[in-house]
Amino acid sequence: IYKQLPNKMEEETYLKKLSYLYGRTKEINKKLCKLRLGSDSTFLERITKPLFSNYLKRYIEDELQYLEEESISTLNRFYNSIGHVKKEIRQNFIAEIPDSLKELHKKIPGRDKSMLKENLLSQDVALTLLQENKLSIRRAEMLSPLSELPNNVFRIFKLFLKYLGEEHFEYAVDVHLQYLPPIEPKTPPDIMFLTVLYQSNTIFHLIEKHFTDFIVRTVGSSTIYGECALKKKQLVDNLESKLNSGMERVLSSMVNYMKFLLNSEQKKSDFRPDGEDGAMTQTSACISCCRYIKTLVPSLYDALDGKNLEVVLIELGTRFHKVLMEHFFQFTYTDIGAMVALCDVNEYRHAIKLFKIPLLDRLFNVLSALVNLLVVQPDNLKDVGSEEQLVDIDKNVLQQFIQLRADFKSLKIGKVFS
Repeated sequence: IYKQLPNKMEEETYLKKLSYLYGRTKEINKKLCKLRLGSDSTFLERITKPLFSNYLKRYIEDELQYLEEESISTLNRFYNSIGHVKKEIRQNFIAEIPDSLKELHKKIPGRDKSMLKENLLSQDVALTLLQENKLSIRRAEMLSPLSELPNNVFRIFKLFLKYLGEEHFEYAVDVHLQYLPPIEPKTPPDIMFLTVLYQSNTIFHLIEKHFTDFIVRTVGSSTIYGECALKKKQLVDNLESKLNSGMERVLSSMVNYMKFLLNSEQKKSDFRPDGEDGAMTQTSACISCCRYIKTLVPSLYDALDGKNLEVVLIELGTRFHKVLMEHFFQFTYTDIGAMVALCDVNEYRHAIKLFKIPLLDRLFNVLSALVNLLVVQPDNLKDVGSEEQLVDIDKNVLQQFIQLRADFKSLKIGKVFS
């Protein structure tokens, strides 16, 4: 054995060889047992243990030292490959994320601007750390006494959670949280955080699968199981909380940018034009918003998938719908102006159809029906208000819409929906 095992300086080769030799010896013992060479069934096991005892008594410490060094090396190789110098992240910075990009720049002295363009979360790193952890657990299963196996696996799993979960995953999320777009941007907000969210889903799945396939298998029936499950849950809950905070900021930034476009480009005269010119065309505010939506949708589909994509699209669409409702209530509409507003809403509907979410299609169809109340003849208002799109809408909302008509007072239609 001594001659077969390499120097401990070659840690990986040493551990692999030790596991191989011990495993082969146990296989030979099993074959010899079948030959019934003696009456004592434990004889072979008793003479085998002293042969490996000097190597096995320090095994788990050697394993953990190797795994830790290998994990650190994996992370360093990745950060070096992208030219990133790892920085210390303050733990309470999430509550202090500034609203303005200018303030944000001041808060991160000496920061590397290229980090804004680089996703610090890597599936390749996750897979490498995962594979190393699997191999360590397999060696632990071979080389640990049964009584010590659950605790040894727990110690190996804790290193996995530390280096993949904290040193890589949580660190990447923390850094990207410091580069979130401002709440009220005046230029299209950077949505790189969505790619972090996308990668996060894959890594969450890898952690869960590793826990089920390798941890539960070895500690599931021991008291250690609860500690393993709790450790994993604490990490996942913490990461999900941070990811949700980042997602909320990105959503707010996207919606507020569209709000900025509406407020900066929409004029009162858009809906009270002097003549009939432009009655069948969209306003510049609408064109800018829809152009932004049309460039945003492919980015969202690239950055997200599955349930996350659906949730983000629904949230973005419903918030934008609310912004538009509030926006339309700020103006008074002439006959021609109402036609312009209807053209705008139809364009918004076409843009939202790109989301491919039926709920949003229904919301914007209702908005179109509400704006149509500004166009129809007074005698037809009650009938239109009873049509399918508006029949379930609160009558007070219908009344508020017709109050936006420039002819509201002169036509005395104040009690149509009372």
